[in-house]
This record gives sequence, structure tokens and C-alpha cells, in this order.
Amino acid sequence: MSTNALSLMSVYEGWDGHQVALVRTVAPLSPAQLAWRGAPHLRSVGELIAHIITGRIGWIHDILGVEGPEATQWLETWSAGDTLKPGTEQDAAALVSGLEATWQMIEGALTSWTTDDLGKTLRHVWQGKTWAIPRQWILWRIMDHDIHHGGELAFALGMQNIAIPDLGDMGGHLTEVPLSEESSPSSE
Repeated sequence: MSTNALSLMSVYEGWDGHQVALVRTVAPLSPAQLAWRGAPHLRSVGELIAHIITGRIGWIHDILGVEGPEATQWLETWSAGDTLKPGTEQDAAALVSGLEATWQMIEGALTSWTTDDLGKTLRHVWQGKTWAIPRQWILWRIMDHDIHHGGELAFALGMQNIAIPDLGDMGGHLTEVPLSEESSPSSE
């Protein structure tokens, strides 16, 4: 291992802010708001959130093998085999606990791994083929999944005229960059 390897938490800084935005957005939603869908063929708001949670579990737990007692407990409480128990998608507290439990797994991996660990590959069989998937690709896939479906969530809530200060109204930027010490913009 390189002595200059960076913690992945510093490399992926900002993802934690997106997690906070998701939790703050979901927590106050009513069952009716969670059940809303933009069109019959689209996921409901609650189904979008559940999809984020189960996507994290699939990639982080099932493929990367990261253990998380909170995520295991969430699955034992809210899953029924390969599906979620009826009503889970309309229960904001259940969805928030799922987001938090799966984030603990992600945060644990990002805190303990370094940039030297990104090249490690895992074998994964999908559609009859065996793939050698680097951790880097998996982490990007999970983050991309969070951002993509978080955008869908923001759009679905906006269509309901629900204020989403953390996820959208503030531009989704909870992790602010430092202010410049200069009083005027640089001309460089």
C-alpha cells in the first residue's frame, strides 16, 4: 500500500451531503406524498426511495461484501424475500431508516478503504457471464444510482409542489466550498 494513499471518504466528499439531503427530504413526507407517481408506468416517490436503498444493498452488501448490522436489521424488518413488505414504500420512517442503515455501510467502506483499494476486482456473474468488476466501478455505480434517482425524487416532489430545500431548492449543495479570502473575484 502506498504511504500517500487517500481515504476514499476524502475522494468521495460531497456524497455524504447528498445522503443528508435525501434523509431530510424523505423524513417529513406523508403516505399520500410517498404513494404519488407522475404516471402509471413510473415508480411512486416511495418506490424511488426504496429502489435507492435496495440498490445500495445489492451493490455494497451483496457484491462488495460489506457487512452492516443496521442494513441487515432493516432487511429483516422490512423485506419479504426479494420484495419489500406491503406498505414500506408509504412509511417515511422505514425509508429514512433504510437510507441511514445503507449509508452506514457506504461510509464504513469509504472510511476504511483508500485509493489503493480502488483497483481490487470482484467476480460477479450476471446474465451468464462472469465479470471482473473493480471497486472503483462499483462505488461510481452506487453514487451514480443515488444521484440519478435522487434527481427523479426531486422532480416528483417538485411536481407535487413540495418544498425540497436540501435536495433541490439549494441546488442540492449541502457541502459548501470555502469562501475566498479575497473581496473581489479574481481576473485570472
